[in-house]
Amino acid sequence: MSIPRIAKLAKVSLGTVDRALHNRGRISEETRNKILRIAEELGYQTNPRARALAIGKRQFRIGICIPREMHQYFDSIHDGIENELKNFSEFRVALVNSSPRQTRDSRYEHVAYLLQQDIQALIVCPGDAQELSELIASAKGAGIPVIFISSDAPASQRTSVVWVDPGLIGRIAGELMARFLGQRGRTAVVTGDLTNLSHRKRAESFARRFKEIANNRQRCEIVEGHDDYEETFEKVSSLLRQQPTLRGIYVATANCIPVCKAIHAQGKANKVHVIATHLFPEMVPYFENQTIWATIYHRPNWLGQYALRLALRSVLEKKPLRSSYLVQPQIILASNMHLVRERAKASRRARFDDTVTALGADPVDEDDVA
Repeated sequence: MSIPRIAKLAKVSLGTVDRALHNRGRISEETRNKILRIAEELGYQTNPRARALAIGKRQFRIGICIPREMHQYFDSIHDGIENELKNFSEFRVALVNSSPRQTRDSRYEHVAYLLQQDIQALIVCPGDAQELSELIASAKGAGIPVIFISSDAPASQRTSVVWVDPGLIGRIAGELMARFLGQRGRTAVVTGDLTNLSHRKRAESFARRFKEIANNRQRCEIVEGHDDYEETFEKVSSLLRQQPTLRGIYVATANCIPVCKAIHAQGKANKVHVIATHLFPEMVPYFENQTIWATIYHRPNWLGQYALRLALRSVLEKKPLRSSYLVQPQIILASNMHLVRERAKASRRARFDDTVTALGADPVDEDDVA
């Protein structure tokens, strides 16, 4: 009954609605967008099998440019993309991956390569806000939707972004730190690179919110560690020596381990506490000894799932995308960290590896375990 209702609201024929929803035949772009907007408002969902039959044997290629390193964070995004792909098994969809190993590495050559691979959509985690502008404009000119994930470069001509609002994350971290510390001592932010919009917004929002609640007017030191282990360890060690009244550090990226190690190396284990980002197994001991008080979890698996869903919606159903899609973050404490996907997965894997080792068997992939 949805199609007749869409036709009535759009004041067009049933055939025009069918052509708009299934990208068949010639109708004006204005009419198509009007119909698709009404369909989305009504929650209309096309039947996957019928849609697959209509598309036939055409193959769709989705380009992926997302780093691999940084304590499972980006790996979880990749996992989410691959998990979501299973929901589109009726279609001939292939992922074309060209990704840098580290977050600080340039994306330019990877994106340029992907745009030469006959892709129909591109999902990319932008690094430098300026370096991709020309390529994104080229993709737009070729009709390729570009979806940014985890971070944004709003001055570019990207189609949409799927992320956790970095200003919100910073405010949450600032409020938590203020409630934990009150007016006791100074705070600092350890971030990756301030040229990255997400990193900069988290740091600035944290500092403002902490000062508002704690009524603490001392300057909040901001340390750029560039997501590099050694650089972060050395800079935080130096900060701890120079700021004896420092009591709290907000780590605005997943690179919290060198921060925790520096705190312990400087003998500050019970004096300086951390609010972190994301969650992975190496963080657990620091939760247990209360070096880490809390972490802001970005739900990276869901980010990946939703980004691919939007890319395929744009390609398969020709649905216009909003400029931004926000994912709600979660506050993780020691009491609920076992519920986080990465932590639970690591625990299951550890128990399974202990079992097969005791049996003298070779470990197998987790996906092979019922």
